[in-house]
Amino acid sequence: MKILHCADLHLDSKMTANLDKEKAKERKAEILTTFVRMVEYAKEHKIEAVLIAGDLFDTATVSATAGKAVYQAIVNHPDITFYYLKGNHDAKGFMDNPEEIPENLKMFGRDWKSYETGTENTIVITGVELDKENIRSVYHALSLDVTKFNIVMLHGQENTYQAKDKAECVALNELRNKGIDYLALGHV
Repeated sequence: MKILHCADLHLDSKMTANLDKEKAKERKAEILTTFVRMVEYAKEHKIEAVLIAGDLFDTATVSATAGKAVYQAIVNHPDITFYYLKGNHDAKGFMDNPEEIPENLKMFGRDWKSYETGTENTIVITGVELDKENIRSVYHALSLDVTKFNIVMLHGQENTYQAKDKAECVALNELRNKGIDYLALGHV
């Protein structure tokens, strides 16, 4: 099974910190086009799963242009399953309505969620969106079947130990000996 892992695309970023308004607009369009091209690359190379490990977007509200482009890229490629774990920059309202979510888009939440895939469901993709409320219990709640190939998705700053009140920190020591075969991180 071929998998493409990406993160921190920051679609819809204002980009005005270092660019004038016109250049920022141009760069925003380039990044959105790059996302669509990435999905086309996945199709051409028969990639079955695209892992988006957070910060697909960069703003609290997604523009109609970016939202529609992402939605169409997903809907137009039903042979690819998209696994989308929201990051600290992602818009809270994007794809929150269950009726809007395409069948090939799998999402995560504040509790661990797992999806089985691959031949005879031998690959398990598990993820959780970290926040200040779940950061203390999330690592102890992770339970994986070591007979499967386990991919774990998280979005946060890599850290050796669990940091106090830092929801965006991924405590690598807390993930040791959990049966993780591939750690798909974002924000690193």
